[in-house]
Amino acid sequence: MNPEDATAPDRQHAYLRALRTLDRITVHDDSLFTVHHSNAREWVDGKEKPPFTWLHVYKVQEKGSDVKLATQLLMDALDGLADTYVVVSSDSDLARPIEVTRSRFKARVGVLYPRDERTKLFEAAGIDFSLYLHPSYAARNQLPDVVQTGRQPVKRPSSWK
Repeated sequence: MNPEDATAPDRQHAYLRALRTLDRITVHDDSLFTVHHSNAREWVDGKEKPPFTWLHVYKVQEKGSDVKLATQLLMDALDGLADTYVVVSSDSDLARPIEVTRSRFKARVGVLYPRDERTKLFEAAGIDFSLYLHPSYAARNQLPDVVQTGRQPVKRPSSWK
């Protein structure tokens, strides 16, 4: 829910539909979002604007995604589905599941960071490799402009090119 971009959930859903057409990718998408009414102080140009004006806002949060990712990683490792696993996250809550996957299941685990911010706890967990997903890399590795799905085709928004 984004009042400035009401179509964002539709674009994400379309993107996930397109990803599901790729044989080498499994999409686990059972995200739960909560919306809460809240209050926040107004900020202008990175600073609070005195006298601290409180505004009504909607706070949207994704719930449980780190736990779901950790659970899926451990289940896949337990089932021996691969020799190497890749975690795309900067969430340090995933350090322990990564460590368990490496030590107990003797699997290699790498981390792809979506932001240029390395997580020291991942390094301490003994990850085998890591890479920052620079936007230029994503720009060079796009899906086609139109992806045929079982239903209607997914067309890439022009803003994603």
